[in-house]
Amino acid sequence: MQKDMVDNPWIKYPLLYLIVIIGSGLYMLTNHMRLFKPSQLSLTPIDNFIPFIPETIFVYVAIFILILIMPFLITDGIVFRRTILAGFLLLIFNIMIFVFFPTEYSARPDVAVTMGQDHWLYFAYKALHEADTESNCFPSMHVSIVTYITLITYKVKPRLFKVLCVFAFFIILSTLTTKQHYLWDVLGGVLLAVSIFAISLRDFPYKYSGLHVI
Repeated sequence: MQKDMVDNPWIKYPLLYLIVIIGSGLYMLTNHMRLFKPSQLSLTPIDNFIPFIPETIFVYVAIFILILIMPFLITDGIVFRRTILAGFLLLIFNIMIFVFFPTEYSARPDVAVTMGQDHWLYFAYKALHEADTESNCFPSMHVSIVTYITLITYKVKPRLFKVLCVFAFFIILSTLTTKQHYLWDVLGGVLLAVSIFAISLRDFPYKYSGLHVI
């Protein structure tokens, strides 16, 4: 993958977004069709302490903003190539765990009871819960994607890193306040993203060396 491919928006953006589309499709497939019975993790004191805050659904879906802007942040050809690799690794590891070691969230609220059908966000949560069942909890793909994008920003746009850290923190927190995930899922998602980042950009000092290595 040469630099001119990275500079070509007709190639660069579709490649990254294709991974997102494939990942979303596989996520939905494993979310609704299970080969094995899901297990449930234990709720931690933090899970019990954090309340259900319906309005944070807007923060939760803000992940799509990060996904949309990510290709615009990467101008280095090698980093772009490594990001493609990392995207596939994140996808493979998440899906394998979802298939062979499925978990489900035991404390998802019944929004019809908790919020009431007259709540202005009732149908938003109803749609979310129908599309994204209580399965595919650990690790949180939501968190792993947000964490990886944030780490990439540290390398390619360090001036934006602190701002994005705050943005990412609230998105990650929203996985708990919307009662989509356990704390364990969050920790697993962060650990997976950090591990993939360390593998995919393990020798990042080459960035300005002109080397073209995988």
